[in-house]
Amino acid sequence: MDGGAALDAPRHFIDSAAMAEKQISPYRAAQQRAKVVRLYTKGKTCAEIAVLMKRSRQRIAQILDYEQVERVPGPHVGRRLEIPRLITQGMCGMDMARHYGCSVDAIYADIRALKLTTPMKAQLAANRSRAQSIARKQAAEALRAKATKAKKKPKA
Repeated sequence: MDGGAALDAPRHFIDSAAMAEKQISPYRAAQQRAKVVRLYTKGKTCAEIAVLMKRSRQRIAQILDYEQVERVPGPHVGRRLEIPRLITQGMCGMDMARHYGCSVDAIYADIRALKLTTPMKAQLAANRSRAQSIARKQAAEALRAKATKAKKKPKA
């Protein structure tokens, strides 16, 4: 019997890649694949599983694809669909980060991934400069209010 014909190609590739990495048996490779699927279905992300299993995130994604696990899109998918609309409404990156409860870096990573058109980028820059000028005005008003409050307070 031909050894290669008995194995189906994708599983053989995935198992042989895992076995070559650590010289593990096919049984152990199957156990690891099952563990990846179990962790993913319990709610862990590919990145978290990769850290736990000491594998790359891409390797974990390969295993999940092979095992035909339905992949859950990350939180960035919904954000990316909404970002152009929020920009046209006048929001800057900081406002969007507050709106979604994520970091500003995550918003700007989404914006880079979207590859926005030049007019949309110009609108975002205008929104950012407007938000910065508003923040400067608010800070100046707060300082003035603090200064007037300190002048009115009698010293005992």
